[in-house]
Amino acid sequence: MYDELRQAVRALARARLVLAASVACLSCAVGAATAIFTIVDGVILRPLPFAHGARLLAIWGVSPGRDTVKRGFSWPDVQDIAGATRSLDGVAALANAPGGMTLTGSGEAVQLPVRIVSGNFFEVLGVAATVGRTLTNADDLPASTPVVTLSDALWRQRFGADPGIVGQALTLDGRPFRVTGVAPRGFAYPPDARMWTTVAHGAPEVVNDRNVGWLEIVGRLSPGVTTELARSDLAPTLADLTRRYHPARGDEELSVVPLQRELVGDTRPAIWALFAAVLVLLAIACANVGGLLLLRGAARARDLAVRLALGATPRHLVRQALAESLVLLVASGAGGALLAAGLVAAVRQFGGNAIPRIDEVAIDGRVLTFGLSVICAATAVCALIPAWRSSAGDPGGALHGGGRGVSANRTAPRRILVVSEVALSAALMVAAGLVGQTFVNLRTVDVGFDADRVLAFDVPQPPSRYPTANESLQFSDRLLPRLIALPGVQRAASVLLRPLWGVAGMDWPVVVEGQAPVDAARNPLTNLEAVSPGYFATLGIPILDGRDLSPDDRAGRPAVAVVGRRLARRFWPDGRAIGRRLQFPLPGSAYNRQWFSVVGVVGDAKYRGLRGDRLDLYISAAQCPYAAHQFVARSAARPDALIGSIRAEVHAIDPDLAVDDVVVLRDAIEREVATPRLVAIVFVAFATTATALAALGLGTLMAWEVGQRTREIGIRIALGATSGNVVRMVMGEGGLLVGLGLLTGVAGAALATTFLSAILFGIAPHDPRTLIVATLVTAAVGLLSVYVPARRTSRVEPLTALRQE
Repeated sequence: MYDELRQAVRALARARLVLAASVACLSCAVGAATAIFTIVDGVILRPLPFAHGARLLAIWGVSPGRDTVKRGFSWPDVQDIAGATRSLDGVAALANAPGGMTLTGSGEAVQLPVRIVSGNFFEVLGVAATVGRTLTNADDLPASTPVVTLSDALWRQRFGADPGIVGQALTLDGRPFRVTGVAPRGFAYPPDARMWTTVAHGAPEVVNDRNVGWLEIVGRLSPGVTTELARSDLAPTLADLTRRYHPARGDEELSVVPLQRELVGDTRPAIWALFAAVLVLLAIACANVGGLLLLRGAARARDLAVRLALGATPRHLVRQALAESLVLLVASGAGGALLAAGLVAAVRQFGGNAIPRIDEVAIDGRVLTFGLSVICAATAVCALIPAWRSSAGDPGGALHGGGRGVSANRTAPRRILVVSEVALSAALMVAAGLVGQTFVNLRTVDVGFDADRVLAFDVPQPPSRYPTANESLQFSDRLLPRLIALPGVQRAASVLLRPLWGVAGMDWPVVVEGQAPVDAARNPLTNLEAVSPGYFATLGIPILDGRDLSPDDRAGRPAVAVVGRRLARRFWPDGRAIGRRLQFPLPGSAYNRQWFSVVGVVGDAKYRGLRGDRLDLYISAAQCPYAAHQFVARSAARPDALIGSIRAEVHAIDPDLAVDDVVVLRDAIEREVATPRLVAIVFVAFATTATALAALGLGTLMAWEVGQRTREIGIRIALGATSGNVVRMVMGEGGLLVGLGLLTGVAGAALATTFLSAILFGIAPHDPRTLIVATLVTAAVGLLSVYVPARRTSRVEPLTALRQE
């Protein structure tokens, strides 16, 4: 084999152009495929880093006929479900929205991300502490000492990795919480959490309230139980709870999915789409390299024929091809590995906000095995098929053919490869057009407010010092005038949950005056927001009819509401919403189940994301039992320059409060399009590369074919054929290949793009405009690649051509 390797190196060295092109094609394709597989493996395929990760389920309530919102459970509901289930051997709960607690007593007050969980949360997941212990069921008893478990990152960053922190008390929200221990390094579930505390002490005000569905259930499947069996087991319990305690919710079903799938969320179909796209690119690269090697094999046909005539066997030629494949494998593998490492590092650095679990992504043994397998398969296909074809040929024909013409039999495999390249590149171009238009549609969606120069921030208020919404309202009434007085601030207001805060929110049932109970039970849930006067002007949300909320809309005054345009049209299609009344629950408030009069209609705004539309319902923060401690401020200049001044004003009122979740709303919109932007960029890059490879393969094939027909073309010119005749002849042959590839590719794209539906927005999978544009672009590039050799051939001197042998 050593002799074959030495001969392979010499042969490839003589064909430096073919070697360089082949290595470049394979390295790029293999590197991209390995990088994308690394992400697929780390984000989707690899089990969660918990002992029971493969058995964990995320459980929510849903009302498909009423809304697409996932509904949480109250703590009493969770306990009832845990006691009734037979399919789960562990039931834990966690707050369905991120939260925080203010740490004081050790320097400036700081807000720390905290997730409220049940005491058995770590036990159900199968996670043990590295220092001390985690939370337990005993910590969920109301009479127990309030405790927290720290994340490893917080322990190191804030407390210097001091093991003595265990047992110490931290002042959180004005109350002492003892540290039980430190979670393992790398454990971050939910990803935003830095501390965990129990339901009993994290939210004592709602712990026994069945009306507040604020918890997500994490269930651990019993051995041998499937997800469907668990859903069937839990359904009767949920139906019973709904009938007994939540009849206003109507029919409710269970959403039961593997926890790993929920963590990936909407990113999952996008990542699979990228993986499919990179496999298409890899196939094109293999076809391209295979075509190059077939052409090289044709150029060596006489040499191979001489070897066969002198006694060489086909086995010798195959061994030679294997040796050349090994050289290609090593060179392409090294280049592909370096490229994959660079791409993964780039995605981790620049695409972190777009891909969940990206911190867990790394090139390891599984990835290297995949990459090595891809390289071996690609190089074997590229090199062995040409060798087999050469060894199966007729030595006599090759020795006597002299290169005077090109037979259909000799060119058929290369033409098939070229047609395949064009077809695959056309399909990829269509997919790139669809996801690119999706990004454009999301980027240009009307969010309903003016996000430029608006700073949003949160001032969390400890329940121990701000026990009711009235205390929080008093703080807001003191802070807002200070904010408006700051240099550069034009307007400021408070809001319950700012736009694009997250996927969770106040999903509120409403009853419109005059509705029958059966119709009211089918009303879609509304997005309830409590705001201060001037909120709409601060965000630039237009008032379409009626008036804004005013300072007179306070406690003790008549209940009033402002509704979004979609809500007004949904319930009052006659266009006369002002003065109409609606009713909704506000537990703990004098306005609970009272009639609210509509005093204004405003434009719709995006609160939960860019893709969905919700019905917006606004009430005065002074008539709401829930604290509106998020704020928005419009600046005349750079909004982020206000952060220091805002923090100073907050501390001037209460030095133990922290300013948290600071974001410029324009940046919040950019975060929403991070995943579509990444997918669009990668798809366009793949489609561009694929089209360039297809053009290279087509142009190379046509250049070789016309080169083999130089004598024939010279005779045609000598007999009176013009340059235009020659160009049309070659363009016709090349155009036929392009046409066949386009027909196949567009037909395949029409079927394949259906699977992109989950990641598309504002465009159909079979959008005709995208199909036409992608077809025209691919056709133009393909025909241009044919025109270049055709034009060069048309300028051949007849005498020179006739002398060629």
